[in-house]
Amino acid sequence: MTLTLLPEWYPQEYVIITWPHEFSSWYPQYNQIQKTYTNLAVIIANLDKLVILAYSNDHSKQILKTLESSKANIANIEIKIIKTNDTWIRDYGPISCQQNNTTKYLEFIFNGYGNKYSHQYDNCVPQEMLQLELINNLLSYNIILEGGSIDTDGNGTLLTTKPCLLNPNRNCLPLEILEQKLKDIFNLKQIYWLENTYLAGDDTDGHIDNFARFIDPNTIFYSRCQNTDDEHYKTSMKLEKQLINITNSKDKLYDLIPIPFPTPIIIDNKRTPASYLNFLITNNSIIIPSFNSKLDDTVKNIFSQYFKNRAISFVDCRILIQQGGGIHCSTIQIAKK
Repeated sequence: MTLTLLPEWYPQEYVIITWPHEFSSWYPQYNQIQKTYTNLAVIIANLDKLVILAYSNDHSKQILKTLESSKANIANIEIKIIKTNDTWIRDYGPISCQQNNTTKYLEFIFNGYGNKYSHQYDNCVPQEMLQLELINNLLSYNIILEGGSIDTDGNGTLLTTKPCLLNPNRNCLPLEILEQKLKDIFNLKQIYWLENTYLAGDDTDGHIDNFARFIDPNTIFYSRCQNTDDEHYKTSMKLEKQLINITNSKDKLYDLIPIPFPTPIIIDNKRTPASYLNFLITNNSIIIPSFNSKLDDTVKNIFSQYFKNRAISFVDCRILIQQGGGIHCSTIQIAKK
């Protein structure tokens, strides 16, 4: 019996976020990042179910108090206690698949982006979710894989990047062997390994969710640098050239929609890895990173053309991006059971 990797737009049971806590790397910016997560939670819960992972009972109470004072739709929110190291649940949460009309959830090894960061709690989150009955039918695989490193059209095609999955700090496997393992696990017909995925300030080694995203079975949004003087311009053009030639499993070219690079955000003389591609698709919403830029309106206009049946919202990510993440990194969808 084969599994099918579900695309992000497949009907969802709920969305999960991990709330920042005093033992995470957010502690020095705790008040600022709480505002970001409060805004994110309010937007998600306005139209969809939301599960929040808290570090402790006291933390849970504090989160609830914050959300109540922010007039969040508490009826759509559930808070569960699971210890975590950090907030990037996209990369350590369970990945939704389907097998004979039954939803299955997959867990992989999370090693803190190549042992860059502590991850002893994060790597256990899917098992903890199983114990709390947030998910069932959990399957475990002995491969290092982060949710932000893969994307699918739902019809047997996967996008990923060589700099991440083939990095020696992950699996130490040749492309051919790792590709076959992924094809076997997810019942894939083809995998496209993107190469030109340099992003200044990125610590994920090139996650796909900052560069190219399926928005439906036939369309790919991709990040395109429009400034010829930008350090990303040449690699962006090479990435575009690679994307132009990829086809779906029926040998049909995808519709490619360029999304502009954000205006550079410099913190402590270092550029942060800002990307509008780090957005979230829920049952009823599209939530896009905002960088307080004139380009935000341009991006919203593009998204509006392709997501006519979902509410489009922005969340200011100028704090999130200081630690390298965005909306997609901070969330993960759990498919309908």
